[in-house]
Amino acid sequence: MTLFKDISQQTKLVAVFLLIVLIHIIFKSYQLTYSGFWYDETFGLFYSQQDWGLIKHTSEWDINAPLYYYFLWIWRNLFGISEFAIRFSSVLFSSLAAGMIYIFSTKYFNKTTAFIALLIYTSSNEMFFYAHEARCYSIIFFLTICSSYFYFNLLTKKSISSVILLGVINFLLVYANYLTGLVLAIQVLLTLCFFNKPFAKQIGIAFLITFLLAFWRFSKKTILLLLNGKKVFWLAKPTFYDLKNVVYDFFNGKEIFFVYLFILTALLIIFFTNKQRSYLKELITIKSLYILLCSVGVILFLFAASTITPLFTKRYAVYTIPFICVLIGLIVGKIINTKLKYITTGVICLISVYSFSKIDFRTLKPMNYRDAMVFTKKEKNPNTAILVESRDMRDLFNYYYDRTIFSDLKNMNAKMSENSIYVISNTEDLKGIDFTKYNKIILTQSFVLAGPENDNLLKTISAHYKTQTSNTNYTGVTIFVFSN
Repeated sequence: MTLFKDISQQTKLVAVFLLIVLIHIIFKSYQLTYSGFWYDETFGLFYSQQDWGLIKHTSEWDINAPLYYYFLWIWRNLFGISEFAIRFSSVLFSSLAAGMIYIFSTKYFNKTTAFIALLIYTSSNEMFFYAHEARCYSIIFFLTICSSYFYFNLLTKKSISSVILLGVINFLLVYANYLTGLVLAIQVLLTLCFFNKPFAKQIGIAFLITFLLAFWRFSKKTILLLLNGKKVFWLAKPTFYDLKNVVYDFFNGKEIFFVYLFILTALLIIFFTNKQRSYLKELITIKSLYILLCSVGVILFLFAASTITPLFTKRYAVYTIPFICVLIGLIVGKIINTKLKYITTGVICLISVYSFSKIDFRTLKPMNYRDAMVFTKKEKNPNTAILVESRDMRDLFNYYYDRTIFSDLKNMNAKMSENSIYVISNTEDLKGIDFTKYNKIILTQSFVLAGPENDNLLKTISAHYKTQTSNTNYTGVTIFVFSN
């Protein structure tokens, strides 16, 4: 009877998992292509065209882990490179992460924790945004929860399959984003602090698998870059203001953050009372500390580490959100007073409804090249040259200007030249262009700051033409048209 009962419970849990994933897929597919791709999205898509063996070498100079490029290589060959097809992969993994949050929380905590964690995750604007972002983050959300699931599974029993899966998933995790190595560090730290020989032995084997896979796949150059801690040029030392804004964004706004802070503080005070003091001790366990460190701990560590080398930005810490959701659910799930638990859960439901109303379903991107290229193609005639500033924008430009050019990795630059399209960065790059051949020049700009260098560029081009007009109607893109 017990066996049949266990099978029945597992079947129900799988059914709930599938239902959650399906609902999230439908929900997160809404307005999926409202905004076009922006720079970061087309960068990965373009370089995923490379031969399989060359992909990781792109990640060396890009200083990004290569797993997502490999994934896109497979995905694009199966489903194409349309905006919907590519972004749907993020929707899928974000939805799988939602299902795993419920499974993980139900198995290792309780149903109250699972319900609240799922509710907060579902109503998160940040989670919705990254479900519409053709980048690695949704995969990371899924892998971090999967890693945590198998790590916790080894706490309670010996399992060869869990050891192997933990080792492989942890490798995939750092192969998707180097900074998720903090999750692995937390696993090692807590294993040592709460030392149990059988558990430590299994974790050791799992990490040996991770290490061997990393040794096999990481190039020497990548390892040296990581060890040297090479700085990313666009990152600056964060301030406390930056920390506040990141935390507020994670909670869909300042007011929601303070409501949750008040609720959790009040509950922790209640736990100090005589009736619940024993339950407070349950919060100081390996599982609870793991969730705390993977949420609040990672955010504070990245912020503190940025005093040495800039590491703190929202995208680097965003994988903590699923753990924040579980942490809030965990604390509420420890309430033993039934009436208080129902009231608190009801309040969180109301907060989540309000939070849900603050989701930006259109997920606007920093650049609108899709519409800008419609204008550009209308302006172009047979005697027109197009200047793309700068090289960073080449792939995004071509995706919306002509996908046959975008999809030809080896001959892209040659095909651009055939179509009188030139990539420029400064006035030196203009010397190779014969302006006498063209009665019109179209210049597209992004990532360009006003200043002497840009003024000189515009003056150099305008010296060859009688009129100059500009169009700034497209987010993140400025188009200049020079003509005779």
